Amino acid sequence: DLTRLAQAHYDRERELYKAYVAQQRADSNKSVRIQDADARRVANSQAKLLKYKKQMKDYAIEWSNQVTAKEAAAAKAQTDAEIKAAKDKANADK
Repeated sequence: DLTRLAQAHYDRERELYKAYVAQQRADSNKSVRIQDADARRVANSQAKLLKYKKQMKDYAIEWSNQVTAKEAAAAKAQTDAEIKAAKDKANADK
């Protein structure tokens, strides 16, 4: 009778240990899944940030080119105006 009681106690302890190990595995797998999800979120955020930085860089280059084009157009207009003024003055002096 004691042997059977000891065996039952041993079986119960073994089942509890198996359940404990299974729970630890499940927690570990869940932790790994959470870490993977976090890593994916971080990677996606970094990719979005890099994309945004590239867009801002492209925008800055485009804006710089527009400003340069405007400055060039203004300089050309000023030069044209000076040339026209010089021609008008030369014609007026005749």
